[in-house]
Amino acid sequence: MIRFSLGKLVTVCPQCGHRTFKPYIDNATGQPLDENICGRCNREVNCAYHFPPSRWFAAGNRIEGNLKLRLNYAPPRPRLPDFVVLPPAESIERLRTDNLFCYLSLRFGERRVYDVFTDYHVMHSSWMGGATAFYLVDAENRARSAKVMRYGTDGHRLKGDEHIFTVNYQHSILHIKPFSYRACFFGEHLAAKNPTKPIYIVESEKTALIMTCADRSERNIYLASGGCCALKPQPGDRSDPFSRFHILNGRCVTLIPEAVALKKICSTVRFLDVTAAPFHLTGSQDIGDYVMERLP
Repeated sequence: MIRFSLGKLVTVCPQCGHRTFKPYIDNATGQPLDENICGRCNREVNCAYHFPPSRWFAAGNRIEGNLKLRLNYAPPRPRLPDFVVLPPAESIERLRTDNLFCYLSLRFGERRVYDVFTDYHVMHSSWMGGATAFYLVDAENRARSAKVMRYGTDGHRLKGDEHIFTVNYQHSILHIKPFSYRACFFGEHLAAKNPTKPIYIVESEKTALIMTCADRSERNIYLASGGCCALKPQPGDRSDPFSRFHILNGRCVTLIPEAVALKKICSTVRFLDVTAAPFHLTGSQDIGDYVMERLP
């Protein structure tokens, strides 16, 4: 019987901070040797951390003191992103073929929605018969890519098991290879342009557009994370200039999807519980639905 092998448990890698670390298991006992140190990271190219049982025993069955120093740890250099060409703003005539644009125009007025789409770099794509392209533009006004999704005339995203309903990205649609995709918040360039304005972070790009259209005071910036799972900083994100969290350093942030970990980065973090009064939203609704339902 092989005495030591990689187990099925996946934990956080001590080197890169990603949840891609498998500790070595003592097959005689079924227990990990050291679930925080002795194991291997599955990110073989970007991290390549491997601390086998032989090194663990040679270290006296334990690692004491500064872990990173004892492991000769060198923080990985930030992975440089690639970019796509950011096209010029589209005309209203072109956007009138976009279902999401038309739906929001009925609620907020065509000129208001056009101005918001232009500010956020939202355009119409001919992909799969017509879709909305949300360009992810960073603080330096560079497009990391465009998130492309199809919407119906009712303003809801078209969903299904077929490929036509999937969420895609411009660099994948155009088969740009190799391409180093590093996401940023949707609307990051607006936060960089307005460094003193409070930031509200929502999950969906559509909700960020709705909140911006509805807030005619223009006192706030609305960003979209693309999902609550994208709101968990990793070690090194604060100092990584290409991290999506870099734009939040020292900012006043209100989170509608919850992410307690952002308290370590932002100067002020507030949480808006949309399941409580006065919102009382269900799991299938978000703050954008609440705003839309109360429009005159």
